[in-house]
Amino acid sequence: MKKSLAKPWAALASGLAAIGTLLPTAAQPQPASSPPFSADFYRVRLQQVGYGRMERVVLFQRLQRDAANGPRWLVERRERRSDASAALVTSYGWIDSQACDGVGVALRRLDALPPLNVRGPASLAAPPRIPSFHQPRITFEASPVNLGGSTVQVAIEDTTGPLATWWLQTEEALERCWRQGSPMLDGMQIVPHLPEIAAWRD
Repeated sequence: MKKSLAKPWAALASGLAAIGTLLPTAAQPQPASSPPFSADFYRVRLQQVGYGRMERVVLFQRLQRDAANGPRWLVERRERRSDASAALVTSYGWIDSQACDGVGVALRRLDALPPLNVRGPASLAAPPRIPSFHQPRITFEASPVNLGGSTVQVAIEDTTGPLATWWLQTEEALERCWRQGSPMLDGMQIVPHLPEIAAWRD
């Protein structure tokens, strides 16, 4: 009389299943994410109105992990412009400071700017001249800024002073470095931090 093979096979299958629960599972691929940035950033907004409108925003962000030759910065640009027909043209660009000496040049020139002096009401001079409507206006934001031991964020506007001159020189230094598409870093795709460009809000 032959013995049934059903029970031995069932026991073997049960044992293999138990072993399978103890074996490590294969690692699943993780979605790419942006590398960690430090708290240091500079944001410059250039706006100009004439026969058309133009706005360009450039964001400098320092990575938490410096490169072998010093701090590493990623620079992101968003631009929109329209002519008299109100047609909107947009563009995007990226720079890795590792591939562009102009970033280091621009930041060293920033270190050389005169110190910011915030005056109280008692020392205010005569009201400043209102700049021409067609002059480019530059808004500069920086963080962190030290104010009496506290870390703050500041925003400054300029049209013809040292800050405006610095930015015009910076744009020239960076012009050849802009690339389309966000760069890869350690196998990760950089996530944009500037908002998407929208139509003008009047």
